[in-house]
Amino acid sequence: MKEIPFIIFLLILLITASCEKSLDSYQIENHYTDGPILHGITALSKLSNRGVLQLVEINGKRTISTHKDSLLGAEAFSIKSIGDDIHVTGGDAAGIMYALLNIGEQLETRKKIIDVSESPRFSFRAIKFNLPWDSYRNGPALSLHEETCRDTNYWHSFLDMMAENRFNKLTLWNLHPFNYLVKTKKYPEACGFSDEEMAGWEKFWTSLFRMAKDRGIDTYLINWNIFVSPEFAKAHDVAEYCIRGDYFVDQGDTSEIIKDYMRECVKEVIDKYPDLTGLGITLGEGMGGMTAEEREEWLLESFVEGMRMASRKIKFIHRVPLSAGTGSGGSTDASVEKMTRATLDTLSCVDGPINIELKFNWSHPYSSTELVKVHGGKLTDAYWNPAPENYRLAWMMRNEDFFILRWGQTDFIRDHMAKNGKPWVNGYYIGSERYI
Repeated sequence: MKEIPFIIFLLILLITASCEKSLDSYQIENHYTDGPILHGITALSKLSNRGVLQLVEINGKRTISTHKDSLLGAEAFSIKSIGDDIHVTGGDAAGIMYALLNIGEQLETRKKIIDVSESPRFSFRAIKFNLPWDSYRNGPALSLHEETCRDTNYWHSFLDMMAENRFNKLTLWNLHPFNYLVKTKKYPEACGFSDEEMAGWEKFWTSLFRMAKDRGIDTYLINWNIFVSPEFAKAHDVAEYCIRGDYFVDQGDTSEIIKDYMRECVKEVIDKYPDLTGLGITLGEGMGGMTAEEREEWLLESFVEGMRMASRKIKFIHRVPLSAGTGSGGSTDASVEKMTRATLDTLSCVDGPINIELKFNWSHPYSSTELVKVHGGKLTDAYWNPAPENYRLAWMMRNEDFFILRWGQTDFIRDHMAKNGKPWVNGYYIGSERYI
């Protein structure tokens, strides 16, 4: 009887060896150097190391060849078998990358490759990631991860996950990111880091933005207003709430020097990091005491003017106003929506259409597929009637309901997209208020 387990063990070894020998060998014909395509090839190489397929440099039984055809559209692809050849065609580099990832997924699951044609339903598929430094809210749920979020190995894995799951926008959020990215020429006192520390931060951001780009992922920095670095606040005796670390203030500081500082920050960040895709703004909890019109005017005179001063155009996310009044508790009003739309319809200093962000059912988006309210209350149709030309809308699915258990209710997702994926909607954000 004792010999039976040993015999079974030998049979398993023989079966495993037989399966390994039966793997088709593939060689890749690729003449492109785009980062996303190389990432797709790397992903197949990893599967080869795991025994999912046999990838060889020459004399493969089957050939995977890559081609571009812009007529397919951005991120779209087709996989077509012609004899022993597998033709991969993408509308762009990201499309080819998704095709190569699809081939890997097919080989892992069905053990063979079938013809596939796909194109994205939404062009904006974003993760909302709250950075742990100068965070909107403080606490161990964020501060515990400061070292992790500075580790490029962590981001390498995280960005791989994003590409695998077809996320193509990484939005990074904190109150005031700029002093972690640049020491401006005009206001060097705003940055509290030594030259050596600043060089470390610059290396980190450069690596992060490049890794994302190489996976077909756009990167955005999104801030809240009006906030500055504690060092700047101390040096110029402004925005005392930034020294205390408050994120919810009764009266925002509209000093002219803060406007100028913000212009310089925006300009220098855009110029310093060519792989950064875009910026985004929040007319938020640091604007207490200001009317909606004053908040929008402040944005145009500071942040937007900084974009105009930069050497290149970038993409732009304009979160809709969180408050229609002078408080910061959240409110809506039709006149504020119309005023905001007037800005969105005419803003021309950005790259491509603006994206606006609205919280679907405030902080409880998974409660219903019906739009009941956004941040602050009910919404009129001002943002989409008539249909916009200069911007598109993406729904923020800000999760405040579940954090430990994984969620994935496919019927809810399909129903949500069917009801809310209107022609003026180009996608979704997912993410929580703290560490994702």
